[in-house]
Amino acid sequence: MRVLKSKPKEKTTESQLAAAEIFNLRPQSVSIQDPAAVFTVRWYHECNGHLDVLQGFQNKECKGLFYLPTAREAFAEPVELVSNHAVLESVKMQKVLGHIGVWAAEPDHLTCVRAKFRKLIREAKNR
Repeated sequence: MRVLKSKPKEKTTESQLAAAEIFNLRPQSVSIQDPAAVFTVRWYHECNGHLDVLQGFQNKECKGLFYLPTAREAFAEPVELVSNHAVLESVKMQKVLGHIGVWAAEPDHLTCVRAKFRKLIREAKNR
């Protein structure tokens, strides 16, 4: 996490975020509402009830389980910098005991994110 000295534009690229002047590097916490917030993200992959990794996103078969691939796995995506413009909501997750790299999302948080995603899609269609 980092907080930039000035608010980035909505279409700012990852390289521009990396090169921007930093006000605070690695703060204890940053609100996703902070317009100058930049987050380091790794992408989780959705899983079904059998812990099979699903392709794409927003899969109906996803049971709130997510797999975080390590850097050496073939389908692992690189760590990226994203501004708060790209963040819908934070989701609380807990490690699934007995499984490597599998996390379960807090159901209430996941419902909130899905509702926000649907709202954004409706708004985009109405433009």
